[in-house]
Amino acid sequence: MTNSKKTNIQTTASADDSPPILSSWKQLYYLVLIAHAIIIGIFYFFSVYYS
Repeated sequence: MTNSKKTNIQTTASADDSPPILSSWKQLYYLVLIAHAIIIGIFYFFSVYYS
């Protein structure tokens, strides 16, 4: 005999699906992009300064 239990997977975003630190995912993505730009700028500065 086969046990046929189905799992209920929710595929749509709900109102409770908010980012952990900012009020929207768009702001979090901008924060990540800005952080990457700052890190790239720091690495570029160090590579030019110490070359």
